[in-house]
Formats: sequence, C-alpha cells, structure tokens
Amino acid sequence: MAGPGGSPKASVGPNFKLLLALAALYGTLFWATMHFFTQVPDPLPADADPSRFAEGRAMQHLDALVNRIGHRQVGSPGEELSAQYILSEVSRLAAQVAAERPDLAAEAARESVSGGVTMHAFKFEIANVYGNLTNVVLRLAPADPAAAARKAVLLNAHYDSTLGTKGATDCGSCVAIMLEIARTIVANRDIQLAAPIVFLLNGGEETLSQAAHGFFSSSKYARQLGAFINLESTGPWGPDVLFQHTGDWTLQAYARSAPNPRGTTMAQDFFDLGLIPADTDYRMFSYRHYGSLPGIDVAFIFDGTAYHTARDDIDRIRPGTLQAMGQNVLSAALEFGRVLATDPAAPQAGDNGGSVYFDIWGQAMVIYSHAQARALHHAPLFIVLLLPLLASAGGDPAQQLGWGSLLGSTLVALCSVLCALTLPAALGAARAAVSGIPMAWYGRPAMAYLIYLPAAATGLLLPHLLAPPRPGGATPLARSLGTALLFALICSGLTAVGMHSSFFYALWAAAAAASAAILGVGASAASGWSGAAALAGIYAAPVAVALPSAVTFMAHVMEKVGLAGAAPGALGLTLADAAVGAVAGATVVVSLGTLTPLLAAALGRRRAAALAAAALALSCGAAAWASGQYALPYSREHPKRLLVQHIHHHGPDGAALGSKLSMVGLDAFPLAPALPPSFASLPPAEFAVEEWESFYPLNYLISGGAARAAPGPEEGSTLPTLHVLSRGASPAGQQLERLELQLDTGKPGAWGVMNITGEVVGWSLTDKVAVTALEAGGASHMVRFAANVYARTHSFWLDVPAGQRLSVRLLVKHVEESPAVAALLADMPGWTSPAAVVSYQSRWQL
Repeated sequence: MAGPGGSPKASVGPNFKLLLALAALYGTLFWATMHFFTQVPDPLPADADPSRFAEGRAMQHLDALVNRIGHRQVGSPGEELSAQYILSEVSRLAAQVAAERPDLAAEAARESVSGGVTMHAFKFEIANVYGNLTNVVLRLAPADPAAAARKAVLLNAHYDSTLGTKGATDCGSCVAIMLEIARTIVANRDIQLAAPIVFLLNGGEETLSQAAHGFFSSSKYARQLGAFINLESTGPWGPDVLFQHTGDWTLQAYARSAPNPRGTTMAQDFFDLGLIPADTDYRMFSYRHYGSLPGIDVAFIFDGTAYHTARDDIDRIRPGTLQAMGQNVLSAALEFGRVLATDPAAPQAGDNGGSVYFDIWGQAMVIYSHAQARALHHAPLFIVLLLPLLASAGGDPAQQLGWGSLLGSTLVALCSVLCALTLPAALGAARAAVSGIPMAWYGRPAMAYLIYLPAAATGLLLPHLLAPPRPGGATPLARSLGTALLFALICSGLTAVGMHSSFFYALWAAAAAASAAILGVGASAASGWSGAAALAGIYAAPVAVALPSAVTFMAHVMEKVGLAGAAPGALGLTLADAAVGAVAGATVVVSLGTLTPLLAAALGRRRAAALAAAALALSCGAAAWASGQYALPYSREHPKRLLVQHIHHHGPDGAALGSKLSMVGLDAFPLAPALPPSFASLPPAEFAVEEWESFYPLNYLISGGAARAAPGPEEGSTLPTLHVLSRGASPAGQQLERLELQLDTGKPGAWGVMNITGEVVGWSLTDKVAVTALEAGGASHMVRFAANVYARTHSFWLDVPAGQRLSVRLLVKHVEESPAVAALLADMPGWTSPAAVVSYQSRWQL
C-alpha cells in the first residue's frame, strides 16, 4: 500500500494541523447544512402574478379552514363546513376552466364513501370501517381526447383534523397548497398538462385513512390513475421532506423536477420497520400496501411539539414553508404527468421497492437502486479486508498492516460505539430517576444537546483513551481502518436485511479505505499541512452527507417523545430520557464516523482525556441544572398532550352503570401536575386502562391515568345499541349461522370500537376478518368505526359456527364536550393541550 506514510509507529502528542483542518471541514459543512436546511423561498403575496404559485393565496384558504371553520374532526359540523368550502372552491375553478381554458377539461365532485379494510395499524390487525365519509375531487385534464385518456396523477391531502386541534398544518396547509396548485394550473396558460391530474381532498385521514381507502376502492376517478403524491405534515416549521416512496420512477421524477428536493431513505427504513407509530394515506394508494400505484409521501417536519395539539395554528407556520412545498409539488406533479404520458410499465406487488436516496442540502438528490446498493454497500467490507494483503505485498515495512492490529482496532471501535450509545443513555436515565422528572429538556433542544452530546462524545473517546496504541503499534490511520471494518460489517448486515440507510456506514468505511490507499498508514501520513488537507478532502463527502441526517434525526425524535406513551413504573420514568440519550450517541457516531481514532490521536492522550472529562462534566452539570430549573418541562408553546373521556357505562337494557371522567397523558411525564383543583376535588373513581380501548390501538401507549366520578348522560341522550335483526342459516355453509346486526351509535358522526370475542369466520365489514390472538386462548376481532355528521347506524352481518355465542364490548365516542368536560377543560393549565370525547361503553351477548 504505497503512500507517503513514514514510520509505522503510533504517533505521540497532538496534531494541531489535522485538528485545524477537521475543524474547518466540520465548521464549513455544519454552516452549509444549517443554511440550506433553514432556507425557504420568499413567500409570494396574495396579489402576486396569477400564473405563479403564491403562499399568500394558499394562506387565504388556510385562514378559512382554521379561523373561520375551526375544528374539523370526522363527524363534526366543522368537517362538513370544510367539505362545502372546498367544493365551492374547486367548482369555481371548474367553471373558470370552462370559460377560459379551451385546452383543458375540468370536473368537480363531492363523493360519499362507505366501506372498510382489514389492515395492520401499529402491528395490530384491525377492521377499519367507515360510513358516509366525504371526499371532494377536482379532475383537470387536457382537452385532447388522447391525452385525457392517459393515466392520471393523484394529489392527495386530508382536510379533517384530529381531536383537540384545528390542524393548521396537519393538514389544512396541505389542502390550501393543493387548492393553490390547482388555481395556478388553471391561471397559467403556459402550463400544458401531459396527463390528467386528480386532486383528492379527503375527509377522513385521522381515523386511519378511511376516506382515502373509500376513494381508491369506489370512486370513478380512481379507475384511471397512474401515480400519486401524498401530502402530510408533522410540524409547522417545515421543510417538506420526501420520507416514503414505492421504489420506482416516482422518486427519480420528484428528484429531478422539485426545485428543492429533500429526503432520506433513513425515514423510509424506520417506517418500513414499524419503528414510527404513525401512518398516512400513502398506504391506501401504494402498491406495496393496500393500493396499486407507485408514488411518494411528502411531509412538513419539525416543530413537532405543536403536532396534534391546540398549538397547531396558522401563526406557528414559518413564512415560506407553504411556498416551498407548493413549488416542489407543482413541479413534481407536472413531471409525473410527463412520465405517465410515456405509458411506463405498471409496478407489480412483488417488486422490490427499495432504493437508497438522500439529498445534498436540498439542492439535488442522490438515488440508486437496491441492486446497486448490494454491490456498493458490500464493497467497503471486501476492500478493507484486502488492505492487509495489499500492504504485505507492497513490502514497505512502514506501511505494514497486520490482521491482529486490524482486528484489535475493530474491537476498540466496537467498544467506542457502544460507549457512545450507553453513556448518554445511562446519564439520561439516571437524571430522570434521581430527580423524578422525565423529559426535562422537552421543547428545549439546546438543553438536550448540552445534556447528551458531550456525554456521547466522551463515550466515543473513552475506549481510545483506555486502550491507547502500544509503542510501535497501530497508527491512527491504521486504527481508523479498524473502525472502517466495523462500519463495513454494520453496512453489509443492514444492507442484507434491506435497510438502505446503511449508506452512511458505507461512505465512512470507503473514506477510511481511500485515505489509507492515498496517504498510507504511517504515523506521519497526516501530520503535515498537505496530509491534513488531503485527509479533510477525502472525508468531506461522508461528513457532508451524514451531518444533515444526524442533526435532523435527533431533533425529530426529541419532538416526538411527547406522543410516545409511557411504560409503567420506573421504566416509564426513565425510558424517554434513555432513548434520547442513545439517539444522541448514534448522532455522534454517524457524525464522526471513522475519523474518531484520528481525532483521538490528534488531540493527544492527555488533552483528549482532559477534553473528555470536561465534556462529561458539562453533560452532568447541564443534567443537574435542567432537573432543578425545569421541574415542569412544558410551556404554552410546547404543551403536554392529554386525552379526556367522559365515560358512561350502561347495560344492554339502557340501565346506567356509572359515569366518570378519565384522563391520561401521552408521554412519560407524570399526570398529577396537570390535574386542576376542580378535578382533584371530585369524588374518586377507579381508573381502568381497559376503558381506553375506545382509542384502540393507541390504548397500548397508556399505562396509567386518573379518574373521578362524574354526572351521568345528559337528559334526552340516546344510548348506543347493538340490535340483532335476525339469526339463521348462512348461505356461506351448512354449519354456519349468519347474524344480521345493526349498530346505532346514538347520534351521527360517532367514532368507536367493537371488540368481538368468539369465533367469526366471515363478515360484511371488510374484505377479511381481523383476528387478534388472546393470551388466554381464543381470539378477538377488533373493529374501529367512524362516520360523518349524516351517518348514525352501521348495518352488517357476521358468520359464526352454528351455536357459537359472541361477546361484544362496544365503546362509542361522541366527538363533543359534555358540560362536565367543558368545565374541566376551562380549568386546565395553560401548558396542556387536552382533547376530549364523551364515551359510551357497554357489553353485549349475541
């Protein structure tokens, strides 16, 4: 292995030239990362050129949805008013097309959908049933019959909001963007559609994508689709990021057409593995899931502490955010149409959907296929393993690299990575356990960085300090090859199981191998200015690629712990802090990569030890200060999410069996400080986790809460009922009986759950009976249902073995506030964001 290496012995003392070169590298690339990450285009005002997309005009739609209409939960009056508003807007555009655009044809329609799908939600199989949900559709097509007959691009966003929020960004902003995109196409005569575009504005995503499923399974506009773009949001700050795709031409089309494409396969890996407890309409269209189309999922990210809270309001949206997504999606939709005009081959369900992709500061995207990844991501392992052979063949004693030295360095690297993960995790868990205050850093990212990142850096350095190279042992560059071998092994393993974010490790391992090949592994290889500059240049690519994902991943995780639920006992107290600590460790590992041994050596053992001690002291001091300063981690801007149920238990005969107010939090912080005096003064009632099965499967995030006695149903309330209309022989088989049933939810627009216990072999609810095995044996069948403001009953049948008796636990939610709930919410602390329902719970024997 030729190179200007010099002596094979490990160098002693600091290498200030290398430290300065790497400091310049990281400083420059961190500045570029933050500059381009926060960069958005100037928002155009409402009176801008009509031929251009303008955030100001989109904000007018958003103002109507959020400020004039307000809450838009499925089944609420606001949801219906939103449908009417959106229909009026798309109808106006259709009329404008008829009057001004002879080259276009437009159709506007309101559709009602009912049906169901058996699906997996958060790893649970459920039947997802819906009644009379509303979708608004606008179809813009070329007037030319041949072009109009081509497969269409589907743009989708949902206008409903979840409980307790007006949903300015989730997903009113996406609806406003779609309306402005449609207006721009109609107003700009220079835009010539190569294929039709169908705009779906659906009224039921927060109930597990029911309206999207209804559209795709029954709408006439779904029959001739060729690809889709789904718009979503997890926070009002932005930017918009492509975080899922089906693995075909759609990703390439987005990357080459969007002015500022952003995305990383790391997010896709976490979604595919089920590590992110969230879902979008993407699954209802994707050929890899319940649909048949290729497509992409694009969402706003960051400022996630406002997501699904009352703080998701227009004032929270960063100016330029809607402009950026609008420009990206408009360009991508037109490009999708151009591709569909070439009649690409339809994807097959068995196709491997994998691709590696990441953006370069939102200016361009790097994309390569899973087949290419198998070659590229395994290559570093073979190269690193070949280096000792190449070195020995070279015959230069100064460049010798023994197997023992390589494996020893790999072991040190493994210990380094493990320490980087465990030290901040242990510090976080200890801080929470000692103080009794979990998540003291919530909504304060700078504090989290001070607590965790210095500790992670200490953990990364510690094995290199405890096991320094022996005199005449491995040089820093040789030790970096040990880290490269570890990273190459991780990369190959992740690639083998289909995790495409392994590209981080491939880049780091390749950079270490390249530096050894170019500079050699001698002790003086990077000691001069030329060697230090060359090393920094070699490592520029992995640093530039790793920094954006490392920074964004930790920030995203910290924001989402407010929705992660809580385990019981001490585990629940410490888990969130430990998890964020481990993520901080991963951030440091991915950010420094195979440079770690070089940095440790460049600092010199004494200075490295002093720096590690100072960093650990900084982390411990920040942890202690946060525990004392932030006994309450929340604020009005970063609230605690709460759910409240006014529960009424009743029998099948309508007899009242008791009522209570039950409250839970959705994170690890104790509930007690959030309980207002008016709640605490009520007569005590037993809290039961099973009563939260009404939110199935989110009840698995709940381990405890508080309950107080409350008034019974308001006078004149109609209780939900489950009627057996008939029971007789089933046409499906001689040994089966069919039960014809009708569920009356008591009032229109109800949500809820039916837990059916007993053997069910067929039903009319969905395409397939949902089955959940019970620990005690047997099975239950979980059914979620929702309806809009015009639907009150659900009629269905069940086929069961002859003589089979069923037990049904019925939990019906009315999306409203009872007087008792309204009084409670008015007394809640300002740092909370509660969402409330009235719940009717009963048991039925069939």
